[in-house]
Amino acid sequence: MCRISGALLAWTSVGVLLGVAALYETELAVEPEVRHLAARWNAFAVDLYKQLSHRPGNIVVSPYSVASALTLAWAGASDDTAQQLAKVLHIDDLPTERVHAAIRAFHGHLGTRFPGKSVELRQANSAWLRAGRQFSPGYLEQIRQYHQAELRSLDFNDPAATGKINSWVAEQTRGVIRSVMSKRDLQPDTLLLLISAVYFLGTWEHPFDPENTQLAPFRVSADKEVRVPMMSQLGIFRYKADGEVRFLSLPYRGGVASFSVFLPADASASLQEFEKSLTVERLEKWTTSASRELLRIGLPRLRVHSSLNLRDDLSQLGIRNAFDPQRADFRRMLEKGNLYLDRVLHHAWLRVNETGTEAAAATRVDAKADINKAFIANRPFLFLVLDEASGAILFLGRIVHPLEQERD
Repeated sequence: MCRISGALLAWTSVGVLLGVAALYETELAVEPEVRHLAARWNAFAVDLYKQLSHRPGNIVVSPYSVASALTLAWAGASDDTAQQLAKVLHIDDLPTERVHAAIRAFHGHLGTRFPGKSVELRQANSAWLRAGRQFSPGYLEQIRQYHQAELRSLDFNDPAATGKINSWVAEQTRGVIRSVMSKRDLQPDTLLLLISAVYFLGTWEHPFDPENTQLAPFRVSADKEVRVPMMSQLGIFRYKADGEVRFLSLPYRGGVASFSVFLPADASASLQEFEKSLTVERLEKWTTSASRELLRIGLPRLRVHSSLNLRDDLSQLGIRNAFDPQRADFRRMLEKGNLYLDRVLHHAWLRVNETGTEAAAATRVDAKADINKAFIANRPFLFLVLDEASGAILFLGRIVHPLEQERD
């Protein structure tokens, strides 16, 4: 029976799906542009994770999905709005055309690398525009050619609109994520939805025997333990232990991806302190310096899900203009008018069991119209209740103090 002392930090390392280890573990035949973009999005992955780490409880997130959705917005942004998005995504020092080409190569690499039998990866982007509005031809060509996005014109006033969007996400995630929005999410000023969906299914190279899974202690805090289903096996795995970390890598079949687990070296140390010192450079150092060793390993059987509004987190990282109706500049996106980003909602789900890992994520970026006209009744006004058919005035009056009678 295995005792896990201290919390663990783990993520599936499919490019930048949830981590970095797969690209560092072996020398693979990968285009330089793919490696460069993966390294930059891995840096974004760590930035985003550290921002989210202040939240309590379990967290699962797909930086790959978030970055894919944000680059759809970046492609239609200009000036400071584009620069802030690029800086947070760590692509601000590259020419625009090189970034687009790298994104196309990256999606193409992940789309062909996984055979779909023992390991499957699906990723899809889509842009849903309110019917009657038009994308600019330049933006249309970019997200089709480089981001491989599906473009849909949709009547947002149609009660069936949300069902169509949710069905698309469910199809891309093999039914794992069935809903990313409700009818009330489509407001009158909603112009555009940018969505990125990711699905991963991996079978262990060395599956766990279910008969060896037993209840075992897991220390959730300094003074509290819970008993969890602990999978265990004896085998040769990539492993590293030093004064900072204990690292374990579990390969999926064929060696095309892996699941990495990081424990603070000090069993009494909190995961929160360990997270503060986390950098993409340290992750690379730990994963590349690991060696194959005979180990008895224990890993909890897991089922984790997160639903996150990332707007404030991304603002803290530096994306500010995009969320400001007065400063956002997305005029390159539409033929007429401007818009701003209202919310970035992220849904992620992960299951780890004796046979392998299944994970899915969807990121939804809501873009709204920059409304210049407003009617705010914040001073004395006249009102009437009107029969629209006959034009008859049913009630007539004025308001000079909205709270006057309420006090009586």
